[in-house]
Amino acid sequence: MAINSNFKSDKCWSCEYYSGKREYKKGAFLGDSVITDGSGKCSCKRSSSFDKKVSDNNWCSKYQKWGVLESALALEEQKREAKKIEAEQREQARRIEEENERQRREIERENRRLERERYLASLSPEEKEALLKKEQEEAEAMRLAAELLRKERILKDKKRELEACKKPPIKALIIGSIISIAAFILGWSPYWYFNSALKDIIREIEYCESQGIDPSSARVQYLYQQGLAVKSARNGVVWIPIVILIIGIIITIAVFMTKKKNRGVRASQLKKEIEELSK
Repeated sequence: MAINSNFKSDKCWSCEYYSGKREYKKGAFLGDSVITDGSGKCSCKRSSSFDKKVSDNNWCSKYQKWGVLESALALEEQKREAKKIEAEQREQARRIEEENERQRREIERENRRLERERYLASLSPEEKEALLKKEQEEAEAMRLAAELLRKERILKDKKRELEACKKPPIKALIIGSIISIAAFILGWSPYWYFNSALKDIIREIEYCESQGIDPSSARVQYLYQQGLAVKSARNGVVWIPIVILIIGIIITIAVFMTKKKNRGVRASQLKKEIEELSK
């Protein structure tokens, strides 16, 4: 059994003349597909494979698309075309709406300008001058209010950052401690490996003794030598986890102090900036 979903593939399974078992399946998530047997018979009398067994992946020059697939592909194309047209219509409607809104705003601006010109023309020179002066003062007041709001927002952000800088970098200390402890635990791996090997050698020597083998025999002597070498190696690696832990502690403290120093420098900069903004 084969599952085929490429409807544009020109194979026997998608040919009108394929007489093998073939079932069209609708798919909600993965799309539609056609389930076929691995082989079937060709029913095209003009084909050299007529009434012969053919594989579902074969092909010949007499190929003709299965009507069911042609309908499915045509429907799919119609859906794509409908979606494309719908998207174009939405885009066109959006552009028209934006253009209408732009023209409306331009008309409103022009009406306000003309209304203002008519109003100014109806005023005496003294009234006109007083009005323009009042408008300038109002504009300046609005500008100053906006500038004050901007400064207050910046000041608030910098004060929040200053409070964060005053806190010690505990997160870096915790992460460094966890990494150091993990490395310390892993650093014991060589020790436990050699210790396990030494226990195996000791058990082998005890077994030889229980069997009455001469301690001076080559086998026992080899085990003794091997045991001494493993013991020496075990004693040599016992310092590895301790060294790793010390290095991890040093690095953690160095990172902690560096971050603390950087926060202190940044806090000093923020204090100066806050003082300047508060003036």
